[in-house]
Amino acid sequence: MQLGRLTALSASRIHELLGKLESGGLIAPAGRVRLSVHGRPQIVWCLTALGARRGGLYFSPTRGRDGLIKGLLKTQFALTHRDGYYPLFFADQVTLFEGRGARWPWPGKEGPLRVGVLMHIADDTVHLALALSNAREIEQLLENAARRFRFAEQPGYQFTVLVTEELADFVQACFNPIQDWNDPYYHQKKTYREWRACLRGLAPAEQRYRPHIERVLKWIEKDGAQDSAKRYDLVIRAFPAPGFQPEVMKVWMGHLQVAGEISSDG
Repeated sequence: MQLGRLTALSASRIHELLGKLESGGLIAPAGRVRLSVHGRPQIVWCLTALGARRGGLYFSPTRGRDGLIKGLLKTQFALTHRDGYYPLFFADQVTLFEGRGARWPWPGKEGPLRVGVLMHIADDTVHLALALSNAREIEQLLENAARRFRFAEQPGYQFTVLVTEELADFVQACFNPIQDWNDPYYHQKKTYREWRACLRGLAPAEQRYRPHIERVLKWIEKDGAQDSAKRYDLVIRAFPAPGFQPEVMKVWMGHLQVAGEISSDG
C-alpha cells in the first residue's frame, strides 16, 4: 500500500517488481507491520548487503527491530513530503545543512545518525528529520535539546522528530520538562542538601529534570544560601516557561513481526 501511494503503480506491478528484486538477491522480507489501527499487516522489505552496495550505500543495512522502525518512520515522512529532494549520502547532508549557516547539531558527524537522519530540501528550506525508535536513544540524541536545535528557529531551517505514537510525549518533555503549572517539581520546596540528594537519586524517567535541578543548586550557591530554608522562588527561576518545541510526527504502529516470525505463506 505504501509503495502504491508513492509510485502510483498497480499492486500486481509492484509485486512483479518486488519479486524480481528478491530473486536477484537485492531485497528480502524483513518484517510485517500494521501502520493503521484497522489496516492489514504489510510486509516490510529491506535491502540486502548486495542491494545496498548496488544502490551506492556502502554500509550494511540495519535489519533489527529499531532499524525497521526507523525505516518505517522515514518512509512515512517521505510519503508526506514528496516535493524537493533528499540528499542520499550522510556527508552531503552535513555539508548542505551547514551551508545555510547553522552548525550540525551533534558532535562528530558519523555514528547512529547515518541511520536516523533524513534530510529533505524544498522551497529553499533545509528540513531535518530525526527518526528515533526508543527512549534511551531519545535521551542520547536530544540531550540539551532546547539549545542544540535552536537552528530550527532560523530562516531556511525546519526540524521534525519522527517517533512512534507512544514516544511522542517523551520527546516533547525533552524540550520542555515542565509542561504545565501542575508539574510536581514546581511545588517542591527543598533545602540545598535536599536538592542535591534529589539530583543523585533521579530515576531514568526523570533525567530530563537534571539540568533544571542543577540550575536550582547554582542559584542557591550564587546567593550563598546553602543553609537557608526552602526556596520556592529559586525553583521558579530554574524552571523557565516553555520555549522551542519541534514538529513531532507521530506514527501508530501495530505489532511488528520481525523476519523470523513471517510465515512461509506470508
